[in-house]
Amino acid sequence: NTSAIFDNSNAGFVTLDGTNDYIQTNFDEFPSPPFTVEIWFKTTNDNQRGGLFSNRIGASNSYKHFDIFIASDQYANVSGNKLGCYHGGTLGSRIGNLSTTNVCDGNWHQGIVTSNIINNSIYIDTAFEDQSTNATISIGNADYKIGVMGDGSSFINPFDGSISNIKYYNKVLSADEILQNYNALKNRFV
Repeated sequence: NTSAIFDNSNAGFVTLDGTNDYIQTNFDEFPSPPFTVEIWFKTTNDNQRGGLFSNRIGASNSYKHFDIFIASDQYANVSGNKLGCYHGGTLGSRIGNLSTTNVCDGNWHQGIVTSNIINNSIYIDTAFEDQSTNATISIGNADYKIGVMGDGSSFINPFDGSISNIKYYNKVLSADEILQNYNALKNRFV
């Protein structure tokens, strides 16, 4: 269900309208540590609550999900201008990260979320931003959505901006590997 616009410039990206656009994937790997997710994105709206990459199933307090999003808090409760990540099982079994950098500035950014067995970390444009502990959450799978957050069987918080190059690794990238990925694509976006 999408009216997203694909743009061939810069080797391709998709623009979402922040109203009802999203992309349904058939990728359902749940990020059990160790892992890294990398996403390049650019916002249109400077204050939003928008999902970038989401795997979410369940209802009420039994939500099981992994979300990367734009908001002002690590649980995507309030609109804002930070990059966040939420990794949760049942209520009380969850962790969240939030950047300190304002990413809603109309520029392209590389967002990275890493998790080893102990820590989740978040990076913006290769710079370390935040870390949380208790990263051992392991839960069920559901297909990922791009540009929106899943909410059980429905969808919430559509993203207003552009997304390109989502990568999933089943290891924690080193600082050198994060920098290498940034340098490989920065001429397209920065």
